Amino acid sequence: TLYPILTFIYIWFMYIGDNKTTKILGTIIVPLAVAVHAYTGFVFGVTKARPWWNSALMPGYFLTSALLSGIALLLLIVLSQNKLLGREHDRELLDGLGKMMLAIIILDMFWVTSFWLVLGLSVEDGIAALSIAFHDPEYIWGELVLGMLIPLILLAYRRTRTHPVFVSINSVLIMVGVFFMRYTLVFTAYKIPLS
Repeated sequence: TLYPILTFIYIWFMYIGDNKTTKILGTIIVPLAVAVHAYTGFVFGVTKARPWWNSALMPGYFLTSALLSGIALLLLIVLSQNKLLGREHDRELLDGLGKMMLAIIILDMFWVTSFWLVLGLSVEDGIAALSIAFHDPEYIWGELVLGMLIPLILLAYRRTRTHPVFVSINSVLIMVGVFFMRYTLVFTAYKIPLS
């Protein structure tokens, strides 16, 4: 509850230009943000009845996907603001944030691959969960292709990483992919019968 309240207060102080208060609030908000997203993953991770959720990897996966979608949304806001105000886009900023997103996508791919290995080498329920996920178009096309592979390719090249049109496309794809990650995480687990 404290996290969104402090975030709105933080935005207000940033808007009025009070850098001292903004810095103090930012120091408090960052650990709260990490706790909120990691805790959500932790809640899923300790649910033993659902093998698709039951993994120690969940807190890290939730945290990195939240960082990824947050940067994507930030880029869309910056690009929109620059267009509305008629300002030039800062290519170095786009490049820096693009490299950060590239690194996070690679980390997300590590989480996903580790998750597959753990499920694939586990009990029958884990193997069934993996089989159902691999036959789920929302998981394959939404989370993996649109949310990871296409952005990974676009972010790998500086030209597409810094071009405002590609940055916008990339940011939307990443947010769609993170939405599908959350969606398929919940609903894939319900497709697997409880043993």
